[in-house]
Parts: sequence; C-alpha cells; structure tokens
Amino acid sequence: MKLYLSILMFACIFSVQLLAENTNTAVKIKVPEELDVLYINGEKQRQFLFGKKSEIEARTGLNRVVLRYKAFWGDDDDFDKVVSPAFMLQFTVKQGVDYRLELPVINDVEQAKTYAKSATALLYAQHNRAIIDVKISYHLDEKSMLQQMTVVEGSNETDGVKDLVKYSDNDALKQLGFWWQQASDVQRQQFLQSVL
Repeated sequence: MKLYLSILMFACIFSVQLLAENTNTAVKIKVPEELDVLYINGEKQRQFLFGKKSEIEARTGLNRVVLRYKAFWGDDDDFDKVVSPAFMLQFTVKQGVDYRLELPVINDVEQAKTYAKSATALLYAQHNRAIIDVKISYHLDEKSMLQQMTVVEGSNETDGVKDLVKYSDNDALKQLGFWWQQASDVQRQQFLQSVL
C-alpha cells in the first residue's frame, strides 16, 4: 500500500511539473512606442487611442508579427505624422528569454520618412543583446499577410521562409545603408566579422 501511494504521489508531482512547463510558453517582447502591433500569429490586436502596447507576448518557437511604424514630428501646433505600410516580421524565440524590438535612432522628420518607406526592426535577446534572425515581408495586402501568418502551434517551420521576403534588391540596399548609418563603430565591426 505504501509503495502504491508513493508511486501515485510521484506521478501526481511529475504531471504537475509537466503541465507547468507546457503552459508556460509565452515569451515577452518589448516594443518601441513608435510601432503599432497589428497582428500576432494571425490574431488581430486591439489598438488603443491613448497609449500603446509596450510589451507583447509571443509563443515559444516560430512567430509572425505584423507591425506599422507611426510617429509624430514637430510641436503642438505644427506636426507631421509619418506612417509606414504594414510589414511582417517572422522569427523564432526560445522559452525563458525576454526580447526587445529596436528601431534605429531617427533624429528628424526626413529620416522618419525615409525609414517609413522600408521600415524594419531589430530583435534582440535582452540578457545578452544577441541579434535574433528576422525575416521581413513588405508590400503585402492584409489578406495575403494573414494567409502567410497561419502557423501550426509550436511549429518551428523554416521551409519557405525566404519566399516571404518580397522586396527588391534596391530596397535591401537602402535598408543596409540606413542601418549602417545608425550603427556604432563596434556594431559595424561585429557585422563585418559576421559576414566575412
């Protein structure tokens, strides 16, 4: 009887631990205030009139998030609103790590307008500032974007990821130039070492 109770208690404890591990799949990602989060893995996100989400929850594994850059430049009486078309980021994250999306430093409305033409964001692991590989899709209408966002729960799919990138070589060169100008000397050296 004691052996039976011991086995039963062990089974219960083991089951509770497994359940706790499997339900804790949310990963936190901090988002800059200039980015509107439109969709997370196909689920439309609520937009608030005042205040934006400063943090989103993604799931462990493959995620697809649709964002839009929106910023106001100027003073109270005279300002410019700069808005980018929606763009989709596809990335894989790990459980137990917090992440941060970051934009380049934008100092004026002209830089903001240039950035908005081919907006993107870098994804970092907060604990070590490691850059996470992100695939970007541009120039997609809402219907095709939603079709591409269909991901099997917990999937680590990578097939077809490169097919999602819908920008020309010229757009890529513009982005590289923009990010190069924003990077510090240390970041430039790290980039050069990673590609050589």
